[in-house]
Amino acid sequence: VQQKSGWFFYGLTLYFYSDAALTNLIPNPNNYINTTSPFNQTIYVKAINENVTPNCPSLGTGVINLIINPTSVANYPDIAAICPELNSNYGFIDFNSQRILIKNTYFPSSVVAISFHLNTFN
Repeated sequence: VQQKSGWFFYGLTLYFYSDAALTNLIPNPNNYINTTSPFNQTIYVKAINENVTPNCPSLGTGVINLIINPTSVANYPDIAAICPELNSNYGFIDFNSQRILIKNTYFPSSVVAISFHLNTFN
C-alpha cells in the first residue's frame, strides 16, 4: 500500500531516494525512470516507523542497484548502404563493422548482444 511519498511495509514506510545523502526523494516510485548511465543506477531506501511518536527511522540505509536489461527492437539510421554486386539484384554489408559501430556509439560501457533481422517479427 503506497502512503504519502513512500511505501507502507509491515508497519514501516519506505522512502526511496536517488542520492546517498537522502536529499532527492523519488516522489512516485511506481513510475520511476532511471536518470544515470544508460542502464544502471543505485537507489537508496530509508524505512521509518510512523506508527510511534516520535517517528523512528531505520539506523541504516538500504541500497537497490537497478540494472536495466534493454530488450526492445531498435532502429539505427547510421547503417551503411548496401554495396551492390555488378549486374545483380543483391549486395553485401559488413554486419560485424555495424555491430562494432552500434556497440561503441550507443552502448560503450554496457554488455549487449546485437543482432540483425530482416524485419521486426524475426
